[in-house]
Amino acid sequence: MLFFNVRRQFFPCKECAGHFLNMITVLPYEGTTRVQFMSYL
Repeated sequence: MLFFNVRRQFFPCKECAGHFLNMITVLPYEGTTRVQFMSYL
């Protein structure tokens, strides 16, 4: 999802960005509603 790829650029360090990218790779968003998306984040 483009949002996540852009979002990881805002982390203050490469290690944090890497952890975030790993998290969304292991546990991808699979919801369909805005509420589910907010809960996922």
